[in-house]
Amino acid sequence: LPPPSLPTLQGLLTPSATLRGKTALVTGGSRGLGALLVQLLALQGCNVYACYHQSREAAEGVRQTIADAGGQVVLVSGDIGDVGHCHTLAERIARVAGGLGILICNAAPALQPSWLDPADAARILAYVTTSVQQVVSPMTACLALLSKNNGACAVISSTYVLQPPPHWPHYVAAKMAIEGLVRVAAVQYPDVGFMVPRPPKMVTDLTNTPLGRVGARAVGPVAAQIVRQIVAGIPKGTVTTLDAFDAETVS
Repeated sequence: LPPPSLPTLQGLLTPSATLRGKTALVTGGSRGLGALLVQLLALQGCNVYACYHQSREAAEGVRQTIADAGGQVVLVSGDIGDVGHCHTLAERIARVAGGLGILICNAAPALQPSWLDPADAARILAYVTTSVQQVVSPMTACLALLSKNNGACAVISSTYVLQPPPHWPHYVAAKMAIEGLVRVAAVQYPDVGFMVPRPPKMVTDLTNTPLGRVGARAVGPVAAQIVRQIVAGIPKGTVTTLDAFDAETVS
């Protein structure tokens, strides 16, 4: 899929001064929903740390697209599921930026179909473990920083926790486990506002096929709705679930 142009990005969200000067960290920020979240936050005036694992070229494209509009994006390479990497990054943000205002946990492992039978047991367990690691590591590193700034934490889930597809037991299990973590985090960190967006099926590089596009939503409006909620404010010490998305299907 071709990346959105700067005018397209600017048309997704009305500019606001609410987030100007805040520091944000987005995991899985080089492609798909994560890339759009990085760009929209930067266009709202955030200083965004965009985490990626291996997709350096894609990450550079995310940054370059909004550079002419003054968007501030710092690219961070590494394994977001590694606790040490995340704690080093949090220390860097605290030292350089003075704190953290927004954390968006968007990273997730590549998804392949699985079935609940012995042949797939190891793959299911590995997927759930990696998925949870990619949320636990940044949250444990960053929640104290967010708490100091009365910040916001959004952890991306999926509408499939409500309507499970038959071939994704590992994906649904991982997302439900992650949602449970967020609910406990809201109790432990009452000065942080927590949000769990449950996006619908979206058109991405993985779903951009004739069958995959059926019933799928455009990524841009979904990302804009998530950022719009952050701009509007997320109540502290509780979990706001974002289930309803306005984006129209593309086919």
